[in-house]
Amino acid sequence: MTQLMDRPAVFMEVPTHLLEVKPGFTGIVRYQDDSIATEELSSWSLFFSQGRFVFASHSLDPLERLDRHLRRLSHQIPSLTREKCLRIRQQAESLLIQDSGSMAADFQVLGWLAEEQLLSAEAIRKLSAWMSEEVLQNLLLSPSQDLKKQMIRLGTLPALGQWEVGSLLSHLQKRLEAWYALGPQITSPYQRPYFTSRAQAERLPPEQQEQLSQLLRGFSFRQLSALLDQDELLIARRVYPLINAGIIVLRDPQPPFNQLPKTYVARAATVPTLSEAPTTPLQATAALANGLQDLHPTPRATQTWTVACIDDSQAMLSEICRLLEGQNLAIHTISDSLKALMKLTSLKPDLILLDVGMPNIDGYQLCGLIRKSSVLKEVPVVMVTGHKGLIDRVKARMAGATDYLTKPFQQEELLQIVFRYLS
Repeated sequence: MTQLMDRPAVFMEVPTHLLEVKPGFTGIVRYQDDSIATEELSSWSLFFSQGRFVFASHSLDPLERLDRHLRRLSHQIPSLTREKCLRIRQQAESLLIQDSGSMAADFQVLGWLAEEQLLSAEAIRKLSAWMSEEVLQNLLLSPSQDLKKQMIRLGTLPALGQWEVGSLLSHLQKRLEAWYALGPQITSPYQRPYFTSRAQAERLPPEQQEQLSQLLRGFSFRQLSALLDQDELLIARRVYPLINAGIIVLRDPQPPFNQLPKTYVARAATVPTLSEAPTTPLQATAALANGLQDLHPTPRATQTWTVACIDDSQAMLSEICRLLEGQNLAIHTISDSLKALMKLTSLKPDLILLDVGMPNIDGYQLCGLIRKSSVLKEVPVVMVTGHKGLIDRVKARMAGATDYLTKPFQQEELLQIVFRYLS
């Protein structure tokens, strides 16, 4: 593996004051970034107990972050099944819908896991550490002059594990330096690696083509970390030679993650880089053989899954098929809701995408029938609708829906559903 060159004494100024609190402080430090127009991107919540760091949350899609890290943890804990992960997500979503004030939903769900003893203290601590590190990296990369600070004192906090701030900052500094050293080729853990072209892929040995083709399906480095139970920084380092060789190209992070701060922004003439970075196909192939030997896709990541799409609109069914093309999915479309239950029972799909507004039997009614079926009751059902209101979400939950997708949706939103329930 390549090694980091000697770097400048300070490659970037990490705003350490963002994690500074008075000794004995218990509560929440909230940072609001008023320079970001989108409200969901603008708020960080840092939890402290007696001056020691406990947890960090960000208002950007906390459920996606929880899903992803639960997926990674499930590799290490066999009892953490897909059904159990789904139950945890539903609890977190319920807390989010309740608008619980200052307490972040992902922090509350960790406390719930401890209270219900659904995970061991060690597992909860690991989950908390992974989620917090991701959030803190984004916070420390944000322009601190744009942040407004609010202190919220609390009596006590759930005991999820505590970290000394100084050692935590030292760890984060090293991680950010390592990410920075991968620039300008890699600028974000949310970037998505793809083969540049079929011709470029054929420069690799067939077994490595096959190995990578099972991984490069539009997943970000962070999602690959969850799929492979590997550090995302390690994965980025291992594909770095192929990026330099032009075999792999990186696409921008999917919205809204494209608005998060980058790990690399050119700042000075002296830039830390990776030494001896392979640039020829032969060098890149050798580096890949050494670097990706333990990055094998899991059976779940490579399995062909069956997806049933139910909608009375042929145009919508065709669009869903187009958006999911090339994703190792067997797509089955059903346009008649009256015949849907019989077809689903025969098909036994792994995921059901169900339109709400259909004649004869609407999506809510059909979802209720699915949940009464002994064959289908455990299958994830995602309601697809043009309604965005909270009442509609609650109605979908009451009907037995697993999740909710609002029209019109982008390909990345649909792929996120696939990642959540099938990969």
